Amino acid sequence: MCSKTHPKPTTEALAEWAKAMLVMQLLRDNCRHTEFGSLPRVDHPAILMQAAIQETFRPASPTEVYSDARPIFVAPSPEAEGQIPIDILLGCYLSRTRTIKIFCKNIAHFASTEFNCNATDLEVIVRLHEYAHALVHIGLFWKEESGVILGYPTGQETNWGVFLHARSKAIRSLTADTREFLAQVLCWIAIGVIEPLSKRHALQELFVTVMGRQPPEYHLSPDILGKTLYADPATLLAWARQTSRSKPTRRTSDRQAAEALLRATFP
Repeated sequence: MCSKTHPKPTTEALAEWAKAMLVMQLLRDNCRHTEFGSLPRVDHPAILMQAAIQETFRPASPTEVYSDARPIFVAPSPEAEGQIPIDILLGCYLSRTRTIKIFCKNIAHFASTEFNCNATDLEVIVRLHEYAHALVHIGLFWKEESGVILGYPTGQETNWGVFLHARSKAIRSLTADTREFLAQVLCWIAIGVIEPLSKRHALQELFVTVMGRQPPEYHLSPDILGKTLYADPATLLAWARQTSRSKPTRRTSDRQAAEALLRATFP
């Protein structure tokens, strides 16, 4: 006879037990170990970006829209012939409306005709790049989130309008080449934590291939590609989000200052 403290071995109970064991097996086969324990593998670009940089979108995640639009790129010079700018042809982040647009037909076209790759893989890189732009704009470090949420006068409530105004002012003050540098760095870091390892390596190779067809502002130097995965982007992002940021010297551009800040965190 069964004890009162144990469920009766009915068909229903056995079915529920079987479901639970199946879920546990799936989780064991599809998780990675982190300092927080074992977590299910992350594939969604928005979640992956936040997890890799340890930030969260605030006050809400950007809206993501897929579009059949087919934007074109007119090369401004002979040197630009053959370039495939991500933020013109493949996707874009609109900071005013906090919207990401993904140009899926162009992604499929260039994956087939120019990059000889799976369209899904190219789409992942484009989405990560655009979510990186969004994170620079409205990302908030996990450890700093409570300070922003609770930092309101007594008797009032969290005012996200103040946060968004300051962040929008900061992102508008960044030069275009600095914004692309930040997005590329964060995208590269996010790809560096993708699992399984075979998928990570394939996307890293594709990232470098796609980068080779970008304008100069998208390019990352070999030392940054080699060491950024072991660097801490927190200082770089804090600097980028200041409305009046300083530079090491008067002759240093924003892009050069950003690269120097990142290199300072290399091991």
